Amino acid sequence: MPAPTAAPELTESLPELRRSLGARVRAVRAERGLSTRALAAATGVSPGFVSQLENGHVMPSVGTLVAFARELGIHVGDLFDVPTPAHGVVRHADRVSYEANPGVVDEVVSLDGSERLEVVIGHIAPGAGSGDELYTHGADVEVVLVTRGSIDVFLGDETVTLRAGDALTFAGDVPHGYANRSDQPCELVWVMTPATY
Repeated sequence: MPAPTAAPELTESLPELRRSLGARVRAVRAERGLSTRALAAATGVSPGFVSQLENGHVMPSVGTLVAFARELGIHVGDLFDVPTPAHGVVRHADRVSYEANPGVVDEVVSLDGSERLEVVIGHIAPGAGSGDELYTHGADVEVVLVTRGSIDVFLGDETVTLRAGDALTFAGDVPHGYANRSDQPCELVWVMTPATY
């Protein structure tokens, strides 16, 4: 199947995505008995930011989303409406995609009930990336394979530039992030063990 020429459309509009994400954060936070202040303090954001997020007014960066999920004891994907297809098959037309950051659309394409493996296809627009802060999210090992374009991956103080066909394997406990500094879209496959997204 040929690669798409542009990032896929979001399955939800951005305002609806913000509302549903905020509602899920609020529900899980309340279920855990955490106040907005406690969640804010544990994740390094202001209580006002938590309130704005829960009311659907802001979209957090990837790093902040990872920090929220970690503090709430869930996977990032648990904050989004991701149906579970039968037999471990995720058809191309049935992929659930969401905007992780402006210009970054992620699609979880694996379905491992044991949560030992996760595969995410990322579509990164020119100038887009994971945000300013580096993050970890509980994976033991991560692999990124660029299928189109190029991407800069930040591993602590090191920057590794990957182009189409290049792959990078690194320990999941290394703080990392990424940015598409080119003028062309980037598509990549991100594999994590165990599943953390």
